[in-house]
Amino acid sequence: MKQILLILLLAALTACASAPKPAPSFVPLPEAARAQLKGVEVLIGVGQQEIEIGNPDYAWLPLQRSGQYGLLSFGGGAQLGIHARASNGQEALFLLAAILTIGLVGSAVGLVVGTGEAGVEGYQQMMANRAAAPLQRSAAGFDFGQRFSEALTGEGGPQVLLKNGQISFVQPATPQNFEAFHAMSAHDAVLIVNMRYAMSTDLNTLVLKTEASLIPKSDAMWRLQYEAYRKGQRMDKLPGKLQTDPLHALYRRVLRYEARLPVKQGDREKAAMDWVKDDARLLLASFNEGLEATARALAADLSGREPAGNMDKAGVTLLQKR
Repeated sequence: MKQILLILLLAALTACASAPKPAPSFVPLPEAARAQLKGVEVLIGVGQQEIEIGNPDYAWLPLQRSGQYGLLSFGGGAQLGIHARASNGQEALFLLAAILTIGLVGSAVGLVVGTGEAGVEGYQQMMANRAAAPLQRSAAGFDFGQRFSEALTGEGGPQVLLKNGQISFVQPATPQNFEAFHAMSAHDAVLIVNMRYAMSTDLNTLVLKTEASLIPKSDAMWRLQYEAYRKGQRMDKLPGKLQTDPLHALYRRVLRYEARLPVKQGDREKAAMDWVKDDARLLLASFNEGLEATARALAADLSGREPAGNMDKAGVTLLQKR
């Protein structure tokens, strides 16, 4: 009985503390990889149908949602750091009951508070979506994939693409589709680029968030990845998904470009009109500048130069305007 309760206790604590490991925001490209890289296929994820409005964390735009909102969490025990040695079954049962009780109470309180916040956020979201209708109409004809392709192959783009490279569009931008394109690629490596764009709830700030991961394909690139991540394991013992997992990318950078209205507006409808007046000049110019700044940053990384931008505390590169 005591052993069963201890197992349940351990399982409860493990569930409290477990969380998926996020991919790093920056992994520099090894010099050995840069020297051997002859051709890259860039996979541009496309498929976002409209501007995200009022994303709770619009400034970060996680491409894989954390599940932070709308979920119950039995996190009380782990957060309180309960550490005790169960000397008998009753003590173990008490500890297990305490942990689950704390977790349930915390979840219930969070649910009540979250319900109130959700009501306010829902109203704000509705009003923001209504005011953003002109923005959505103006952005509907903007081809992000094609414009980013032009930025990559134009002046200031990665020169390796001009020598022996290729650009492909992945739609929808799902992990399964990226893996399928990677499997068919005949290049040394595949640069997976996934981009999202959003507007703040007050419609004053536009954000373009990009995740770029260089995944090896040739044997030479695969050996470099193996040396970087093997941690003492033999190559034939490494998990098969290592090669295409962003957690094990040869190079990775998360970038954020941010554009704000020249004069902050307290009224959403006025803010929307500032973006779209003169045939949406400011909105479309901000999209283009964000894509070009992203292309310049990736070109700098692949050529060994430091991109123009600063990193925040999370390691995200904040791109600078020209």
